[in-house]
Amino acid sequence: ADSLPALWQEFQKTLPPFTFTIEKDEVVTSDTDPRQILRRIEVKFYSQEIDGRKWGHPSVIFMPADPHVYQAPERRGKVVVVGQRSIDGLATGSWRGSFLGNYGEPIAARTGYPTMVVPVPGEYDDKPAYEISIGFLNDRVAKSGQASDHNYFRLAVPYLRALDVFAAVLGERNIRAVVGGHSKRATSAYTAAAMDPERIAGVVYMGNESTFSNMEEG
Repeated sequence: ADSLPALWQEFQKTLPPFTFTIEKDEVVTSDTDPRQILRRIEVKFYSQEIDGRKWGHPSVIFMPADPHVYQAPERRGKVVVVGQRSIDGLATGSWRGSFLGNYGEPIAARTGYPTMVVPVPGEYDDKPAYEISIGFLNDRVAKSGQASDHNYFRLAVPYLRALDVFAAVLGERNIRAVVGGHSKRATSAYTAAAMDPERIAGVVYMGNESTFSNMEEG
C-alpha cells in the first residue's frame, strides 16, 4: 500500500488549480492584549471538488501587524491552523465568533504566530455558514475502494491547502505548522500531519477519542 505522503502527492494531481481571494484586510486592536495591534485577513479558498461541487473555506487569519514579529528567526514560517465547526444538524447557530475569539485572535496575540481559523470540512457556495455533510463519503469510498475518498483524508485536505494560503500570504516557501481541531476535525488534522509531515510539526487533538476506543491498551 502507498504511504500517506505518496498518496497525497498523487492525489494533488486531481485537485483544481489552487487559488485564493483576500476579501478583507484590516488592522485591529487585540481583544486579548489591547496593547497589541493585529492584522486581520478574511480569505477564501477551495480545497477540492467532488461531484461538481467545490468545498469552500471562508477563513480568517490573525497575525501581528508588525511583520518583524513573525519574521523573527524563531517564528519565521511557523503558523497555526485551527479547524472550525460550521452550522450543522446539531448546532443552533454560527460558530465563527467563538472560534475567532477563543482560538484565532488569542493564539496570534499571545504567541506572535500567524493563526488561521478555517471551516472543516467547509461550505458550499449556495449554503454559506452551513457545514458540508460528509455522510456521502462513506458510500463513495465503499464504491471506489480508494483511501483518498475516506472522510478523514478528504477532511485533511483543507488543512494542507490552508498551508498553501499561508505560504502565499507570508511570502514563505518553507511553512511549518501546528494544526488542530475538535471531533472529526481532530482526526483529520492528525491525518493531515501523516500526509504532509514535512510541513506539519504538531497536532492539537481535541475530542473524538472514540476513534481509538477499539485499540487495546499496551
